[in-house]
Amino acid sequence: MYKGLWINILAALLGLCVTFLIGNSLLPLLKRLRFITDGEERDSSGEKLPISGGIMLCAGILISSAAGYLTMRFFSDSLDRSSENAFPYFIGQLIMLTAAIAGFYSDHLQSRGKKGGISDGYVILCDMILSAVFLVILFIKGDVSTALDIPFAGEIDLGAAYYPIMLAVMTIICGCFSETDKQAGAAVSAYAVFSIGAMAVFSGLSVNEYGILAAASAGSAMGFLVWNYPSVKILGGRCGSMLMGLGAAVMTVLSGKAVYMLIMLIPVLFDGICGLLGLRRVKETSYGAKNTAAIIFEYFIFSLVCVIAALALLQAKI
Repeated sequence: MYKGLWINILAALLGLCVTFLIGNSLLPLLKRLRFITDGEERDSSGEKLPISGGIMLCAGILISSAAGYLTMRFFSDSLDRSSENAFPYFIGQLIMLTAAIAGFYSDHLQSRGKKGGISDGYVILCDMILSAVFLVILFIKGDVSTALDIPFAGEIDLGAAYYPIMLAVMTIICGCFSETDKQAGAAVSAYAVFSIGAMAVFSGLSVNEYGILAAASAGSAMGFLVWNYPSVKILGGRCGSMLMGLGAAVMTVLSGKAVYMLIMLIPVLFDGICGLLGLRRVKETSYGAKNTAAIIFEYFIFSLVCVIAALALLQAKI
C-alpha cells in the first residue's frame, strides 16, 4: 500500500521549498510592477498587498510534479508498475497552466487600472471552456470512467450524461474557489488539505501520476501559506484562484471518486455559495487584520474534518 510513498513526499517537499523560496524575489518584483490591490486590502504595515501570487503556486506545482514524475519513471522497474496515465496527467497540468495564465492576464489588467481585472462572468466562461476542453479530450481518449461511486448507493454509470454533469461540477468548483479566495488565505488553506486527501484517493498512498500531482499541489500550497502567517503578505489573485479551481476540478474528475472529492471540498463550496448569496461572515477587506491566522486555521481544520470523513466513507466502502 505504501510502495513509492517517498516519491510523493519528495514532490510535496520540493513544492513547498520552491513556492516558499520564490516568494523572496517575487514579492518585491510584483510591487515594482505595480501588481497590487486596487481596494482597501493592506498588510499589517499599511501597504497595499501584491497580487498574482498564484505564480508561486504554479511554479511549485509544475516543477515539483515534473521532478516527481521523472523520479517515478526512473524507478518504475523497481516499483513494479507501468505508467499508463501520462496523457490525462499532462493534459490536466496544461489546463491548470492555461488557467493560471488567464488569471495572470486578469491581474495584469487590474494592475493597469481596470478594477477587478476580468469580470466574474468572463472568468466563469473561461473556466467553463477550459473544463469543456479537458472533458472533450478525455472523452476522445476514453481515459475516464463514466461511473460515479456514491456513498450508500454504490456505483452508478451515468453514460454520456457524465460529461455535462462533470462540466457543471468543474465550473461550480472553479467559481467557488474564486469566491473563497476573497477570504484571507482561506482558499489556499482548503486547497492544501484537499490535495493531501486527493493523494490518498488517487493511489492509496502509493506512487501514481495523479498522486504526485496531488502531493505537489499540497506542498506548494503549504509553501504559499507560510507567506500568509500570521498576516497576509501576498494574494493569489485571479492567477491563484483560477489555478486552484481548475486544479481541484481536474483532480476531482481524474480521481474516479468525484463524490468523495466533493465532500473534501465542502468548505470551499459552502463559502463560495455563501459569498454568492451575500452571506459571507468575514469582510473581504479583512486582509492584514489580527484574525487572519484564525481564518486560515479555521478553514484548515474544517477541510481536514471533511477529508477525514470522505476517506473514512471510502475505506468503509459504504
